[in-house]
Amino acid sequence: MVLPKVPLTRARNSWVEYWLLNCTGYSNRRIADEIGVDSKTVEKKRVELESVAEIPQLDRLEGKDGRVRPRAVPRQPPPPASRACEYSRQPPPDQVDRGDFALARLI
Repeated sequence: MVLPKVPLTRARNSWVEYWLLNCTGYSNRRIADEIGVDSKTVEKKRVELESVAEIPQLDRLEGKDGRVRPRAVPRQPPPPASRACEYSRQPPPDQVDRGDFALARLI
């Protein structure tokens, strides 16, 4: 059954979840075409279900044409640079020579 593409509702979200739970080996595009949603919606729900171990993390998925292909895992963006590297150049506070600092404040 092909549903018209409309904004995702709870019913549509549950359809995506139902298909992912019962047809885990199908590709995101294949499920999206069957339900009538965007493949990114299916991918988002797949990642969510895989993260809580509701469905297995598969290496290969079956496409719309029935061929099994390696899964294209979405790339994770690199983590933001931490500010720790800026502070690592400065000596720890317990190793700072307090005598020079106190002298500079008096002058």
